[in-house]
This record gives sequence, C-alpha cells and structure tokens, in this order.
Amino acid sequence: MNYLFVYGTLMSPFSFSASKHLRDCSDFVSKGYINGRLYLVQAEFDYPALKIGEVTKVFGELYRITDSNVFDFLDEFEGSEYGKIDIEVTIENEQKIVAQCYHFLGLTDQFKVISSGDFLQMD
Repeated sequence: MNYLFVYGTLMSPFSFSASKHLRDCSDFVSKGYINGRLYLVQAEFDYPALKIGEVTKVFGELYRITDSNVFDFLDEFEGSEYGKIDIEVTIENEQKIVAQCYHFLGLTDQFKVISSGDFLQMD
C-alpha cells in the first residue's frame, strides 16, 4: 500500500489544486511527524523546504494513496526542486509507517528555519 507524508501546502488546510487533487486520490490516515528540518521559502506564496537527516521533528499529515497516478501530478507540481524518498513516519498512536515524502534538493543556507517544525504554526 502506498503512503504519502505531507508537511506543507499539500496539507488539508490548503486549497491549492494539488492539495485538492491529493485528497481526491487518497484517504487521510493520521497526523504525524518525521525527523528533518523545515525551512521557509519566501516567494509569490510561502512554502516549506524539507531537509532530511536532521534530528528535529517535522509535523504533517499521512495519507494512504488510493490512485497511484496522483504521484505523476504531484511530481510535476513539486518540480525539479524536490525529490521523493521513503521515510519513517510516526503517527498519533506512536505507530511507525513507511511513506514517501518530497524533500528539498537544493541548498537552504538563504532560508529561515521553521523552528517549530510545523508549517501551520511558524514562529
């Protein structure tokens, strides 16, 4: 079964076409977290950049994908700045599930750290 962990503009509070499409092609499983670090990319609209390998928690949502074609759509939405990896997600009941997740491929030196680890509750 395919799972996707999202931590930014693909989460349920957002109404972008990509976040709506994700919800149409998946079932919400749980809120959860992964290990990594979030950075704020300030552009036309702000969005987060995730770097894996950090020891802080990044909070987001876990979805069970019901239509695997959604990944083609999301790959295009995320663009060449992001790649997909498998990562362990800890969900609300402390169960661990392996899911795919988009992570930022570029340098983050020029971006501000989101120290809360939560794009919805930036400091």
